[in-house]
Amino acid sequence: MKKLFCMTLILLLSFSTLSACRVGKIWYDNSSLKSKSETCAKQIISENLRSPDTAQWHELSYMEHNRGKYIVYVDVSAQNAFGGWVRARYFVCVQFKENDWKSGAFYHHSISDRLEANSKNDLYTLTLLKNLNDYYTDDEDDPAEPASEVDLVLIIICAVAGVAVVAGVAYIFGKMKETKNIEKAILATRKENGDDNTVVTTQDYIDYRKQKEQEKK
Repeated sequence: MKKLFCMTLILLLSFSTLSACRVGKIWYDNSSLKSKSETCAKQIISENLRSPDTAQWHELSYMEHNRGKYIVYVDVSAQNAFGGWVRARYFVCVQFKENDWKSGAFYHHSISDRLEANSKNDLYTLTLLKNLNDYYTDDEDDPAEPASEVDLVLIIICAVAGVAVVAGVAYIFGKMKETKNIEKAILATRKENGDDNTVVTTQDYIDYRKQKEQEKK
């Protein structure tokens, strides 16, 4: 019964540990920002088309992000100044800030926010765009986030739960080892007395422990 209780306790503690360690998503790891980045990239490209009303959007897809900087791939056709159709593909870098992204605000460099690409697999142009927009560098007004009070509490909970799980496992293995030693002692005593019975019952364990307690007294 004690083993079952301990195993149940460990399972509960493990579940609580996993639940506690699932810290809430950071603001820039947000699915709505992915679709928002696509909308913003479309707006950036539209503002630079000669005839935005004629634009045909073949592809508009989020690719990746690092903190608040999102990369979007755009494939668009539109008429030029002479009425001819021109198709172009771009990588666009859209930036968001924690304090105002929910209001629809976004930021971009007017010169280096987009680069024309040969295809979606044009890694050279993609890398160049990232470098021009300091993709892997945190903005001065968007520093690395310190752990919040909630995060610290969750870390403490995880640590306590982890210690409890380890202690629980150690306790169970300790009891298992103790039980095995008692079994060996009982069988050894029986062998000395010429008893070949190798079945050790719960009552045998209880009697053995009582005997040892009496010997200590």
